[in-house]
Amino acid sequence: MFSYYGSKRQLAHYYADPQHDLIVEPFAGSAGYSLHGNRWRKDVLLLDRDTRLVGVWEWLIGEATRAAILALPELRVGETSREFLSIASVATRTVNSLSTAVVTPSMVAAWEQSRSYLAADISKIKHWHVRSGEYTDAPDVAATWFVDPPYEGYVGDGYAYGSPGLDYIRLATWIRSRAGQTIACESGVAGYLPFEPLRAGTDNPDDAHAEFIWSHHTER
Repeated sequence: MFSYYGSKRQLAHYYADPQHDLIVEPFAGSAGYSLHGNRWRKDVLLLDRDTRLVGVWEWLIGEATRAAILALPELRVGETSREFLSIASVATRTVNSLSTAVVTPSMVAAWEQSRSYLAADISKIKHWHVRSGEYTDAPDVAATWFVDPPYEGYVGDGYAYGSPGLDYIRLATWIRSRAGQTIACESGVAGYLPFEPLRAGTDNPDDAHAEFIWSHHTER
């Protein structure tokens, strides 16, 4: 729906399509996987620990309309913005914090693009659901699990809850225990699962922009 740290909008078409009627994204972010193509037609459950992000999703899924989105305030160069959605929507490109940001020309352009995305896609997500909570709060059901946590070793202020607060061994055990189709995302340096390049011959651990995955499909 909008740009965000770790957003999968540009990579979404590389991931396998969902094989179950329910998609669960336990690190919701901007839900780039679930929104891609016709995946949004599935039942989608989003979870995230960041209550600000969950609040945005609650508004988008609930009362937000195309007109309301297009009426969101414009950003003005030089002003300091504290509005979470606009900052989150441009954070991957222009700012290092989701608390405040001094608006730059590139932020103005990015926010305009993000508002267009939001307005175009808002009708697609009205049947989705979102919850505030940790990944362990997700229901233990067979589903397509798209697990996209803050990457191991990433240190930055783009997330309210980043990698220092995650027990990756515990996360790996939980990922392996999912029933259904599981796609877990990481960088090439992570070792808590046997990750493989998303794009064979392209992604390698020395590339800062490389994407790696661990995938599995099982029935319980």
